[in-house]
Amino acid sequence: MSKQEVVSSIHEELETSLNRDQIGRVVEAIFSTLSGLDEGERFRVTGFGTFEVKKRKARTGRNPKTGDAITIPESNTMTFRIAKDFKDAIQPKKAAPKAKKGGGKKKKKR
Repeated sequence: MSKQEVVSSIHEELETSLNRDQIGRVVEAIFSTLSGLDEGERFRVTGFGTFEVKKRKARTGRNPKTGDAITIPESNTMTFRIAKDFKDAIQPKKAAPKAKKGGGKKKKKR
């Protein structure tokens, strides 16, 4: 789904006096807020999930072309933890376990 499709979906869902351009600016402001987070900061949307900036330590890697060892510098990365309610909403429902036939222990024949 593209950003324009998100804007259109929000516009159709909300019965408001805001036009698509105004909704687009709101969506853009949300993404700007996310990209402006510093290390350790969180952006939590209740019922959806949490975005968090974490630091990756410097590490050694390999150049795939030559096989030489290279040092990959430390960097910040964005992580996302999905909220339980949202995860449950998008997961297919599991079928209830089937009951065993016979209802219990079988008696030994003599």
